[in-house]
Amino acid sequence: MKRPLTLLAIGACLATTAQANPPTVEALYVQPYESRAGNARFLAEVDLRRLAALREKPPRTLRIATEKGTVTLRDDGRAGDERAGDGRYTALGEFDFQALLDRTRRIEKWQAKFGEKAAPPRFQGRVLIGPQRFVGSDELVKLIKTAKFIPLPPLGIPLAIDPERSLVIRDPAVVEDPSRTHDRCTGGNPDGAWSFKNLVTQMANTAATGVTPEAFVRLWLATWETDQVINGWTVANRAASIRSLVIDPWEARSGGPGRPLDLNQHPFKLIAIVNRIDLRDNAAYAPSSAGEGRFVFQVMDDDCNPTQFTVIFEYGIDKKSCPTIKDWGQQWADLSTLPLGSSAYNAALQAITDQFTAAGRAPHKPNGSALNQIRTNEIALGAPWELREFIISANGWDTHFLRPNTVAQTPDISLDHTPTLRDFVHSANPEVPLRFPTLADPFRGGSSFAPFGFFWDEAGISPRTLRHRFSLDTCNGCHAGETATFFTHIQPGTPPVGLSGFMTGIDVADPADGTPTRHFDELTRRAADLDALLNSSCLVQVQVPILTAPH
Repeated sequence: MKRPLTLLAIGACLATTAQANPPTVEALYVQPYESRAGNARFLAEVDLRRLAALREKPPRTLRIATEKGTVTLRDDGRAGDERAGDGRYTALGEFDFQALLDRTRRIEKWQAKFGEKAAPPRFQGRVLIGPQRFVGSDELVKLIKTAKFIPLPPLGIPLAIDPERSLVIRDPAVVEDPSRTHDRCTGGNPDGAWSFKNLVTQMANTAATGVTPEAFVRLWLATWETDQVINGWTVANRAASIRSLVIDPWEARSGGPGRPLDLNQHPFKLIAIVNRIDLRDNAAYAPSSAGEGRFVFQVMDDDCNPTQFTVIFEYGIDKKSCPTIKDWGQQWADLSTLPLGSSAYNAALQAITDQFTAAGRAPHKPNGSALNQIRTNEIALGAPWELREFIISANGWDTHFLRPNTVAQTPDISLDHTPTLRDFVHSANPEVPLRFPTLADPFRGGSSFAPFGFFWDEAGISPRTLRHRFSLDTCNGCHAGETATFFTHIQPGTPPVGLSGFMTGIDVADPADGTPTRHFDELTRRAADLDALLNSSCLVQVQVPILTAPH
């Protein structure tokens, strides 16, 4: 086996920087090693070109989180490091080789039963590029006995996680559970745990804020009634359509204009509950987040027909260590063992969601709500499709209410096919900033239009893979041409609602150049990611890149 070339992990003192812009660890190795300092030697191979592009220098000592504490990697010529400043980071520590062997045999048993369907997949970003190679158990025993370097790739069995029960839950027995959900057309429990009324009531948190949920919702809807200036961009109102589709019928059902909205008469129908643990912080980089939990609603018209208007409540999951992130993932994975929609299943799912929906779950955030943002995706109010984003305001005249926010990872559409776009893509910045190239130039959009087949492009972006990666991370690129998606990945309709090809598996030719053809299979990626998290050492998580795209 070739010897690793360049080595890096993370320092706790650099946790904030590392989580926002972590080094890309391309490979991690472990070697049996007997010494007073421990029983293993660790090496990590990273992409130094990316660090150089970002003008970052790797520190001399770094730390990786493990189940038993931390492992310090060194490039200072001390404690086993061969030479200071050579770019080769080494560490001595404890490692459970028997657990590694057991995990390898587990994969082999799955493959013996289910064939290639059980093979751990390998993704580059969101693109499936084939099965992940790994050392088989017989060869692994030899490497351990001869004290050779052993690669430690993240290995997840996608078949071990049922996406319908643990990732994207759409079954009518769940999203129409009469004790936990409510639809004004078919009934249910208006105060149920997953009802629109209950969720916004918890967000408003009247006891702490003095804001009623009725006022909280009404001011949110009012943002469509007037032009909004967000980050210097004017987001045009859709007043006539928001009133005719949502506000006027709802006010009529509430006793007329001027009266508080009756939250028992809301037009929102739950269509999915979603586990986004794949959006977590890197568990080896002093984590603070285990991703998100989401509720997806569709707007129903006054005649109880679904419209092309989805609303997603996206809650942050605060977890401060790899073991707590793994415990969170295990709760979701355990749902795969229960009959979908059974009383036991729904109770277990509510036990999970209550942990992030209840008022006061995040005392450090506005209103004490764990909500990160609300996102909307609609063409029901006017063409073209438009995506908007809202956060709970922490200050100003609208404190405690929902405030329009910039859309994640997405420039204003007017910047498509411009040198400014080209220059940003070449900057290697993983996060789309509010302003670029100077603090006087608005960049991130106040909303995101998604014309049919839209993708981001500009002549001169080289290599062309940069164009694809940037475009895929944006709201409108991901929801249109880059993934051959008809705007929604969870599609409005009658439960169980449909999913896009991006979610279930699809080949898409590069929309700008016609080649290459990329294969997306988001549910397989998320299932394998969750299984790998639960069945790998925390040490292995240093190789899992943070997913910059929020979609």
